[in-house]
Amino acid sequence: MSERQTRSFSELYEELERDPAYWADRAVLDFTDELARLMDEQQVSRAELARRIGSSQAYVTKALNSRANFTIASMTKLALALGSELRLHLAPRHSVTHWFDEITSYVPYREAASKPIESTMTVPSTAQSAAPEPEYNVSPDLAKEPDAAFPPAA
Repeated sequence: MSERQTRSFSELYEELERDPAYWADRAVLDFTDELARLMDEQQVSRAELARRIGSSQAYVTKALNSRANFTIASMTKLALALGSELRLHLAPRHSVTHWFDEITSYVPYREAASKPIESTMTVPSTAQSAAPEPEYNVSPDLAKEPDAAFPPAA
């Protein structure tokens, strides 16, 4: 293609959609939009959210501007601090996902979210005795090298 020849918007967009970085940035933007929406709904300031997660207000600002280096753990920590949980979903490309959250038990989110994360993750003693911790049988080799279960493709 010569320097003078231009590509259509749809061609540029198709090229962009082939780049994994586009999809990663899109997921981060979706997460930070949800985070900002929850903060607004619950009237939680950046300083308050920082207090809840044990971090600085500067980190929260960086996160809300999509400049934080998010991990599943950091996203979960932010979600829990707002009385929510992180849910990930894989969907076929070019499909539309409709989220519907049904609340099955009532816990005022302001009450749960206003406590530090350590408090919100504490299970009441009655619930601890009701549900025993599940046991997982993991082979010793897999415990040492988790990737051994998924050998590289030939």
